[in-house]
Formats: sequence, structure tokens, C-alpha cells
Amino acid sequence: MDLGIRGRKALLSGASRGLGKGCALALAREGVEITIVARKPDALARTAERVATVIAERERLRAALAGLPGVRRVYRSAGNYLLVRFADAQAAFDTLLDAGVVVRDQRAAPQLGDALRISIGSPEENDRVLAALSARRAAA
Repeated sequence: MDLGIRGRKALLSGASRGLGKGCALALAREGVEITIVARKPDALARTAERVATVIAERERLRAALAGLPGVRRVYRSAGNYLLVRFADAQAAFDTLLDAGVVVRDQRAAPQLGDALRISIGSPEENDRVLAALSARRAAA
């Protein structure tokens, strides 16, 4: 979801658990620069680590996708997804779906006839995306 808040700054208190933690993660996925505070330093450190993981995973997935054959372009993103253009978007869509990975098909949108939107997941989920697309290229 694009809330139109990329690049904004936010200060969150109570961000070590519950609603505060959920808000911190959601805002980070939307590209908001966050500062988090809480009464429990250990829990706060875990939240900060999770936010950093989401950001790192987005960049890792972007770089890995850009290096795959058949990928025309991966757009940089401050959100929780990447827009990817493929030489054969239908084959990529089918391959990911067969691997149990659901992506958003953007091909009906104007000027995106070759694009899929891939959400950033956990490292394991992102590895499944990369493995499926790599296997498709190897089999082709």
C-alpha cells in the first residue's frame, strides 16, 4: 500500500511491542524515516533490528532481481515492494504462482504491460522468489 508518506519523518514512543512496534514496522515499510523510543531497551533493540532487516531485505532483493536474466528493470523503492519489469511478465507471474508466491500483476495499468509488483517479505520468502525466478531461467 502506498500511503504517500515516503521521505517523511516520524517519532514513535512505545515502539518496542504491540501497536507501537506494528506502527514502526509499517511506517518503515512505507519509506518513513523513523525514530523509536520505549521504556524497555532490549525490546526496542529488537524492533530496531527488525526495521533494519526489512530495509536490508528490500535492497538485497532489488539487487538480486536486477541481476537475473529476463529482468528488464527493478525500480528503487522506499516502500515495502519493488516494481519489476520482465521480458516475459506472464512467464514470471506463472512461475511465482506455481512456487506459491503471490505477486501483484501490474500489466493492466497504463505503461506497465511488462511489470509485476513484488512485496518485500522475510529473508526466506525473498529467497523463494529468487529461487523460483532463477529456476525458471535455468529451465528455459
